[in-house]
Amino acid sequence: MLGVLTSRKGPDGTNMLFLKPCTVDTLNDAYFKQYGWSEHARSAWQAIFEKGPAVCVTDDPEHFGGVAVDAFDDADLPSVISV
Repeated sequence: MLGVLTSRKGPDGTNMLFLKPCTVDTLNDAYFKQYGWSEHARSAWQAIFEKGPAVCVTDDPEHFGGVAVDAFDDADLPSVISV
C-alpha cells in the first residue's frame, strides 16, 4: 500500500487512521538520491500521478490477508474520507 497515514477524528468522533493519497511531490530528489532510484524509476513514479493523486494498493495476502476491501465508485465516497 502506498500512501501517507494520517490520524484524525472519524464521523463518530473516535480517532481513525486514513490513507492520504500520494502526489508526485510525496517523494523528492533527496529521497531518490538517498535510495538510489534510477532515472527510469523516477519517471515511473511521475507517470503514476499523471492524472493526479493516487493510492496504490497490493492484493498480496501478506499485507491484506483477512481485510475486506470492497470495490467502489469514487462518486460514492462519504465526504469524511474523500480527497
